[in-house]
Amino acid sequence: KLRRRAAVAESESREKRGDLTGALALAEQLLTMDPYSEEAWRRLMRLHYVAGDRMAALNAFERCRRLLREELDTTPLPQTVALAREIERGPPAPKQVPPPTSRLPLSVLRPPVLVGRETEWARMEAAWEAGQTIFISGEPGVGKTRLAHDFAASRGNYLLLEARPGEQSVPYSSHVRLVRQMLARVPDPNLPRWVRRELARLLPDQAGQEGLPPPMADEADRSRFLEAQCQLVYQLAASMDAMVADDLQFMDSATAEFAVLMLSRRHAPEPGGRFPRFIDTYRTDELSPQATVFVQQLVTAGLAILVELQPLGSAAVGALLQSLELPGAEKLVQDVTRHTGGNPLFITETLKYLLETGGLERGWPEHVPASGRGQQLIQQRLERLSPSALLVARLAALAKTDFTLELASEVLEMNPLALVTHVAELEGAQILRGERFTNDLLFEVVRQGWPGALGTLLHRRLAVALEQRGAAPVVVAQHWLDGHEPRRAAPFLVSAANAEAAALRHLEAALLYHRAAALLDETGHAAEAALVRGRVRNIPTA
Repeated sequence: KLRRRAAVAESESREKRGDLTGALALAEQLLTMDPYSEEAWRRLMRLHYVAGDRMAALNAFERCRRLLREELDTTPLPQTVALAREIERGPPAPKQVPPPTSRLPLSVLRPPVLVGRETEWARMEAAWEAGQTIFISGEPGVGKTRLAHDFAASRGNYLLLEARPGEQSVPYSSHVRLVRQMLARVPDPNLPRWVRRELARLLPDQAGQEGLPPPMADEADRSRFLEAQCQLVYQLAASMDAMVADDLQFMDSATAEFAVLMLSRRHAPEPGGRFPRFIDTYRTDELSPQATVFVQQLVTAGLAILVELQPLGSAAVGALLQSLELPGAEKLVQDVTRHTGGNPLFITETLKYLLETGGLERGWPEHVPASGRGQQLIQQRLERLSPSALLVARLAALAKTDFTLELASEVLEMNPLALVTHVAELEGAQILRGERFTNDLLFEVVRQGWPGALGTLLHRRLAVALEQRGAAPVVVAQHWLDGHEPRRAAPFLVSAANAEAAALRHLEAALLYHRAAALLDETGHAAEAALVRGRVRNIPTA
């Protein structure tokens, strides 16, 4: 009993600090101590939902129900059933488990209802039935991701690929992450030997007894490589109903080239399988010109539709505020609409500001930070962080997809236990979720707020640390450039160019060689620059 009470107390403490990962681990530990405790099951369900994983919360309820039926021949208590129903419908956590006053309500962290998207949903349903790809575009925070997720979830099983800031310069980085996700679902796929052999070019650990394939020699080799990637996705996605690619504007060009090949086809599923529909989101005016043309070509050919998502009108804002069940929120519909322009992200940021400053129930205050793209509202939240937590957030913005707690501990020379405390503070403030920012706008605001000298120093330290970890050469090069060390960046640009040339991506290789040569010239190394330019002359299309 003492151990259980201690575990409950520590789980509550971690949840209050925002350490949902730690709180969930302790909740699972409680169940190992007493697997029949419905109070422990309810805690686990609620924590999963607060963490944004509704399916895990409902799966926990199903585990509880099955255990009680099979072991005790009984059913869950009414409180447990009621919580499961509330999670399924999406309202805030039950009132009998009141959150600490410092915690933002669940409804604001994850609005329970998708509002104002009935027309778009109907278009997506029609496109789904027609087998068309669905593209969703809109400004940051307008709700592209939420619409894509909710629609895909309504259709069955789906796989999510989130393209991330910083991936644009690393060839096939988005595709590799997608394949890793799919292999985690199907850990031992029965792939044809030629497909596995080509996959080993990207994932050496997938090489069979034959070892790694030789470098590509011509366009036939490259076509075979791309075809193998298509076959790989076809096979691994056979059990999926949909694939959601979020934030296409961050996708690297090599993955985008492969995606063009995939989306241009209408593929018949394998016997007994099915091939998923594609749902892709991107920011308006931030897609590359080539990708924009391709999307339009698919739409014109009738193979896709483009849903251009607009901000919410006042009626939809009213429905959203009503769904949040926040005392005093409904009477602020006009003020919130005017202040935020109907952007859902800015609406929730505004409500967080009002809740954290105690202004919601008193009515609209005289001054609320301007929401122009949400920067000022987010800046207000950042200013309430401790200096150490803010430093960790800023390092995460610099490191982008390479950020890990181990990397932060090394670069910041910070004790791991202290670092965990600062990350918990960031999670509690909804700045980070694990090792990622909760949204891209937060990432942008944090990244733009760097003091120059400190940013330069940390870029240099990141370059050293990431080189030791075997990061992509182009990533290391960019950190040296941002650290004002162009001479040290040049060799990594050459390495990146060599890799592009080996993959027969000739234009990309030539551009990188030219960049490296220019840096060498600027730093007084003309002879080395000439050697690098000599490599450009050997590229067929350079």
